[in-house]
Amino acid sequence: AGTALDGNADGIAGGQFDFWFQSSENAADTSDGVNTIFVDKTNDTLANTVDGTGELNDPYDNIATALAVAGSRIVVPGRGGAAIANGDTFTVTDNLNTTVTFDFSTGGGGGTTIGFTAGDDAATLAAAIEAAITGAGLNVTVATTGNLVQLTGATNLDVSDTPGLLSGSNLVRVVGGDGFDTDLSTHADNEAYLIGTDNSNNPLDDGDGLLVPQATTLMIDGGTLLKLRKASIDAGTTQSVDRSAGAIQLLGTPEFNVLMRSYYDDAMGGDTDPADSIDPAPGQWGGIVMRDDSDLEQEGIFLNWVNHADIQHGGGRVFVGSVQKSFAPVH
Repeated sequence: AGTALDGNADGIAGGQFDFWFQSSENAADTSDGVNTIFVDKTNDTLANTVDGTGELNDPYDNIATALAVAGSRIVVPGRGGAAIANGDTFTVTDNLNTTVTFDFSTGGGGGTTIGFTAGDDAATLAAAIEAAITGAGLNVTVATTGNLVQLTGATNLDVSDTPGLLSGSNLVRVVGGDGFDTDLSTHADNEAYLIGTDNSNNPLDDGDGLLVPQATTLMIDGGTLLKLRKASIDAGTTQSVDRSAGAIQLLGTPEFNVLMRSYYDDAMGGDTDPADSIDPAPGQWGGIVMRDDSDLEQEGIFLNWVNHADIQHGGGRVFVGSVQKSFAPVH
């Protein structure tokens, strides 16, 4: 109509539309590490098996696997040693419940002390982190590619005492599945991500709930369909698990919203509960939960974001650990 966009929604034409985001390394070049773990339900080719490697050309087929991988890796930010302060620490716990604390020192390294200089690039610092963890005798396997340090066998990784590592772009990106007709705008046949539990309380394909790991940004693209039952998508610390600096971004567009529905909604993504005849209704799942220590507010960076999301049937009671709590659809 020739009317200028009201970018900042103040009722006056013009203005800027601002939001924070994090960028990744070149996703097509895996030689220097890829910060983004990709998830695409259309890559689900084998039943009851995790498909994919998480790379752009071979994404994981479920969200729970991607979040587990993200929560077990250290992403060294591009500033490298300049992002680290003398005396910063982090801890690793292995599957034998052994916890080791590692500390950074500008005075040199050895044992669990990681020597570094402000001039070290990200790959050099990542290699030093790998060497220290490998030499600590933990029952974990460590693999480093560029600025990424991936741990296998660790039950907990806590980098909250190294603020620079909290700001690394550790990204999980969930993309929409367009179904048989390859058209995202026809919702009946779109591939649905299933989160929560079925009527027998068995975990659904994408996890019994999405707890965003520490320092991880969960990005959900426009056109993505998520169907939930008795579950939430939750960022920030709960109980004794430090999940600070995690963030949730629903990145819908005017053309393709992020769609969130009840597990029982057969009009979206088909009949995912064929044995049941329960109708979708409000309160059948929890909400998008953004806790006080989620994103990077302390640095003036606000990553949590809900944009062009079509949310129905949420606002219910969900167990967090052993405690049942009530959540709004956006909480």
